[in-house]
Amino acid sequence: MNIGENIYKTERQDIDDDSMRFYFFSNGEKEILKIIEYQKVGLLKEKSLFNLGFGDYNWEEQKLSDTAISDNQDHYIVLNTVLSTIPIFFEKYPHSILLVQGSDSTLTFIENCERNCTKNCQFECKKAHRRINLYKRFIERNYLHLSLNYKFYSGAVNMSGLFVKTEYLENNDSKIIFIEKIV
Repeated sequence: MNIGENIYKTERQDIDDDSMRFYFFSNGEKEILKIIEYQKVGLLKEKSLFNLGFGDYNWEEQKLSDTAISDNQDHYIVLNTVLSTIPIFFEKYPHSILLVQGSDSTLTFIENCERNCTKNCQFECKKAHRRINLYKRFIERNYLHLSLNYKFYSGAVNMSGLFVKTEYLENNDSKIIFIEKIV
């Protein structure tokens, strides 16, 4: 994913055969340690399925917090930095599928938001799905270039709790994206 040079410097850590992390500092109004984590979560169509996790490092719990909203005024540099690690992921796991979904698309997030709503939402939480929508906008703006190296699919979870992938369509309302490297 060619996103230019407007990124933060990352440090890579291969945790084990099924996961890797990248660390970097967001240098906006504050200095915040961020983590990008790729972790195997199962199989899909007989291929390894990895989740892309991203968030702030929670110093108290010493783990990634994918629900933190740091609003550090550098969101495009942060997004570019996350996207810059995807080719590295596919170098290590070329025959895998990458699962991308926003933590603000989960039922738990939406229920918590509705309980503490400050936006007067009536039919649908206005804070939900912002994270996945960032990824979808990037894909749609760069689809022709990206589709030379990657296949994109919309995703869903069926009634049995299993992931299902379907054709990626522009302006879809899917809350999950699957990415595969064309090899």
